[in-house]
Amino acid sequence: MEDASAGRNLSLLLLDSRSWVHRRVETLTLHEAGSNRHSVSLDVTPPRNLLIEGSIGRVILPLGLLDKRMLRSFDLVDGSGKALSMLGSAENADLALQMMRAWAPTSLKADPSAWQEFITILQTLIGSDQVTVSANIRHFERWWGAWRNEHLDLEAREVNDLEFFAAFAVALATHFLFLIEFDRAGAGTRTIIKYSFEVDAPEVRSGRRARFLSRVADYGFAASQHFEVRSPPGVELRKITFSEFDLAREQVQEYVDIGGASRGVSHAALTPRHRLHSALLEVEASLSKRGMYTFTHLAFAVVSMLVGVAWLVKVDLLPLVSETAVVPSASVSILLVGPALMFSWVARSPEHSLATAMFKPLRETLMCSALILLLMALAAAVPLLPWAWNGLWLLIGAVWVVAAARYCWYIFGPASPENIRRVQ
Repeated sequence: MEDASAGRNLSLLLLDSRSWVHRRVETLTLHEAGSNRHSVSLDVTPPRNLLIEGSIGRVILPLGLLDKRMLRSFDLVDGSGKALSMLGSAENADLALQMMRAWAPTSLKADPSAWQEFITILQTLIGSDQVTVSANIRHFERWWGAWRNEHLDLEAREVNDLEFFAAFAVALATHFLFLIEFDRAGAGTRTIIKYSFEVDAPEVRSGRRARFLSRVADYGFAASQHFEVRSPPGVELRKITFSEFDLAREQVQEYVDIGGASRGVSHAALTPRHRLHSALLEVEASLSKRGMYTFTHLAFAVVSMLVGVAWLVKVDLLPLVSETAVVPSASVSILLVGPALMFSWVARSPEHSLATAMFKPLRETLMCSALILLLMALAAAVPLLPWAWNGLWLLIGAVWVVAAARYCWYIFGPASPENIRRVQ
C-alpha cells in the first residue's frame, strides 16, 4: 500500500543522510582461517520528524545501499548487541518505488505519458538481478537520454537535480535499500548500529607484494567515512589509498596511509564532498619478514651450500670425505630426512589466499629444498648402480636449478603484479 509520507520521509533521510549519520566505520578483516568479514559501524541520531511507520512500536530506518548479492553470515545489532530486523525484498522494493515517486523532479512528473513509462521502467530497474541488471540499465539510459533530449530548455539547477535523480535510479539496479526496523523510543537519541557479513577473498597473483581494490558502497551516506583493513598473520599492510571520485569519475581527494614494519592494521578516513560521490580503497600488502620468509632464505642458503659442496666432492675437486667412508650410510640418510620433513612442514600452504599468493614462490623454493634433501638421503641410503647414482645427482642438480629460479624470481622479479582485482 502506497504511503506518500513514507516515500517523502525516506527520500529526505537518504538524501540528507549526512545530517543524522555522523560516522561510518567499515572494517575488512582477512582472517587466518581464510574467511573474510566486512563489518560496518554506524554512529547515528535517527530524526524524530522523519519517522516511517514499521511494525508495532518500531520505525523504519535506511542505512544506505548494499550490493545486490547473497549476504553470507549476516549479523545486524544495535550498540548493546541486541539483534535488529531487516526488511524483506518485497517491502524493500515497494518503499524504494515510493521514495523515487516522492523525490522525482517536477519536470518529469509534468509529462503524464513519460511519467507512467518511467514508473514502469523504474519498477524493472529496482527488480533487477545479476542476469538482467546490465540490460535494464542500458534500457533506462537509452530512455532517459531520449527524454532529456526533448527537454533541453531546463534551467541548470533542474538539470543537476535530474542527473542526481537518474544516478540514484541506476544505483537501485545494482544495490538495494538497506532498511531496518528500529525501536521508536530510540528516535532522536544518538546510538550505534552495527552489521557485518562474509565477503569473497581478494584475488591476487604471486609476488613480493599484492594489491587489491575494495569498492565502498554508498560512500557519501555518512558525514565522515572511515575504512580499516586487518591483515592475516604473516602479511603486513604497506599502504592503503582511499580515493573519492565525482560523478564524472574524476578523483577529487585521497587519503594515503603508509604502514611500517609488522603492521597488521591500517586506517583511512575521508569526509565525502557529495552525497553521490563514489570511493575506492586500494590496499598494498607484503609478506612479514619473520617466520617462513626468514626461514626460507636460511634454508635455501644451507641447501645450496650443501649441494655445491657435494658436487665438488663428487667430481674430486674438494677432498673432504675419507676414502674409508662407507656409502651408503643409514646414519647420513637419517640426518638428511629430518630436515627435509621439517622443510615440508614449514612449507605447508598458508590458510588465507592473500598470504598463499605471496608465499607461493618461497613455498616452492622450500619444497624443492626438501626434495633435494630427500634425494640426497636416498643416495646415502640405497646402494645404487653407477648409472643410477650419476642420474640421481643430475636430478638433484636439476631440482636445485628450479629452486634457484623460483627464489631469484621472488627476489629480483616484479614487486607487485600489474593486474589489480576487486573485492566486494
